Amino acid sequence: MLQAFEAAGVDEWQGDLPFDKVASGSYIESMRSVGLKTLKNKLSEYIRLAAGGETVLVTDRDRGRARAAPTQAGYDNRRTSEQSAARSSGPMIYLDSSVALAYLLAEDRFPPDTLWDQPLVSSRLLECEIWNRINAHQLQNSHGDAVRNLIGRVAIIEMVGPVLARALQPFPVPVRTLDAIHLSALEFIRAQKQSVELASYDERLVAAARLLGIAEWSESQ
Repeated sequence: MLQAFEAAGVDEWQGDLPFDKVASGSYIESMRSVGLKTLKNKLSEYIRLAAGGETVLVTDRDRGRARAAPTQAGYDNRRTSEQSAARSSGPMIYLDSSVALAYLLAEDRFPPDTLWDQPLVSSRLLECEIWNRINAHQLQNSHGDAVRNLIGRVAIIEMVGPVLARALQPFPVPVRTLDAIHLSALEFIRAQKQSVELASYDERLVAAARLLGIAEWSESQ
């Protein structure tokens, strides 16, 4: 199924970075830089850096094109994130909203603390889905800080053209619209030759991911 990204033009993708960007000039002096080609070959490494609070300047033909960084809440957790990334040498963990919400809302089934020691990544949809549920239950005041802290731990894959283009193509089984985007983001990561596992309590999403060859993250790890 990764051939779908070739049709979507991933190899020639020259647009904005697929993960969260923060425009600020206060840290340019110490910012590390990386060429666009190197970024595509080592996406996992630089997502871990961004998730840990570091800002990376992306260049193309010696010209700065974008800055990659976590959300502001991620900077507050920088030391913890750096320690977690250093401990983890395994695959990236794609965080689904079912797991994030189970943690935030203290549901009967919730993820172990070890999950937050992993390099976490997800689609921008994660943020939308979490806030939608929190707002629906009018918990934005009581849970707002917890939501921002959680999202700050996650490297966010933006819904760029190749991801959306893949979502328009067939999957091995019928999938829901938002699941199609999550699965496309997962395949986008794999198209960059990065190892990734899915952390989800949604059986339909897990089943579709399994048919694409994407493993489910085990809570016993």
